[in-house]
Amino acid sequence: MFVALFSAITHRVLMNPEDFIQYVGADNRIVDPIMEDPCGLNRSRISFCVYTILGVIKRARWPTSLEEAKAGGFVVGYMPNGNPIYRNPCSVQILKLFDNLLALIRTH
Repeated sequence: MFVALFSAITHRVLMNPEDFIQYVGADNRIVDPIMEDPCGLNRSRISFCVYTILGVIKRARWPTSLEEAKAGGFVVGYMPNGNPIYRNPCSVQILKLFDNLLALIRTH
């Protein structure tokens, strides 16, 4: 129940920049973060998610063999010196988040 509710709330605030700003408390007056910050837990949840995604991206690896990497679609091109350019295995999932991230950045 909590996970479904949290997921619905998280989905809503990540789809709308105004809701996100309110969710993290960026529209509130500055208060003592230890005593009076009602949005601190929301910010910590988002930080946890961001660092989890970053950890997955950093740990994701493509095959070490160039032939296996090409067969798996991990080679997207070659540099002028002939070295392959690899695609991160998590890029498809992460690219889905960029539209919302860029919309949020534009509102700031």
